[in-house]
Amino acid sequence: MFVAGPYTIRACYASAFPAGLKLLGVVEGGFELDFTHDVEPVVGDNLGTSIQDGIYRGTNCFLQFQLNEYHQTSDASHFGLNALAWPYGQPSGGLPLWGSLGVLGNLASNFSLALQLTALPGSPAETAGPVVVRAKRAILAPGFPIRLLFATTLRTIPLRFQLLPYLNQGENFLRFFQFDSQ
Repeated sequence: MFVAGPYTIRACYASAFPAGLKLLGVVEGGFELDFTHDVEPVVGDNLGTSIQDGIYRGTNCFLQFQLNEYHQTSDASHFGLNALAWPYGQPSGGLPLWGSLGVLGNLASNFSLALQLTALPGSPAETAGPVVVRAKRAILAPGFPIRLLFATTLRTIPLRFQLLPYLNQGENFLRFFQFDSQ
């Protein structure tokens, strides 16, 4: 089965989820959810350098996309770029102040965001699913360069978020994201 279809994205601080979700803006090229499983190879002299087995050591998940439309700061209906691209800055009015150095030593998870993708109603993505993709603890991926273009062309902002594991109420396992049919 071939599947295609557009999604919207909303964000809020993790502590305000789900009531605080606000639109981010228009995205070019959709969203990429990627993950890597870390497995430590088990090798022994009996088989030289042949991998005989592996020990699962964890998983890392990321969500990346490129914003074509964005708002510098949050307003009643949109979540601001400053909270996405400059999360560790000195707080000013509840949001990080562009260009400022925040408090060193803070945990990245203290600045985590909830991100929610939703298939557009009536689209093939809504029919095929998932209708909703949620990540309740997302941080700007460490080391990911944010490049702000100041020119006569469209100012696009590529973003990459690392999804941190979280525990849903009523569940006894950690997850990085979840797919929902509604």
